[in-house]
Amino acid sequence: MLQFRAVAENVYTRLLRQLVSIEGSTQAVCSLLRVPEGTLVWWMNGRAQMPLRALLRAVDLVAKHELKDQPDTLTFCVGPVRGRCAACGSEQFRRKDPRGSHTYHSALACMSCGQEVVQGDLVVQVAREASLQAAKKVRSQSKT
Repeated sequence: MLQFRAVAENVYTRLLRQLVSIEGSTQAVCSLLRVPEGTLVWWMNGRAQMPLRALLRAVDLVAKHELKDQPDTLTFCVGPVRGRCAACGSEQFRRKDPRGSHTYHSALACMSCGQEVVQGDLVVQVAREASLQAAKKVRSQSKT
């Protein structure tokens, strides 16, 4: 009889499921992340931790998809972790130049206070916080 171990949902598994849903298949995600399908399955099942480079790429792909759906208001999140304005804590941003190209170097402005921030800095902020939360969760689970 086969037994399946329940995998605790974490920011990595949620992010990857969201990305597979956006892209339509695990093969498409493997191609975008440049990893074998077995590796992706391990990440999605929580059996291996994603490297930071893959996490950043996955966050970027999800963020770009969200930009298409909501061009006026931008939010950056991985699961419960959200990018916040350093000045006021708001989670909503807008492009400084809506007609310009959209890259990691793009200037954004907080919707609440107008504070400028670079998109790449927000992506890194979210990825770091998500990694820290995931590591804390793994440590707390290993103690029990």
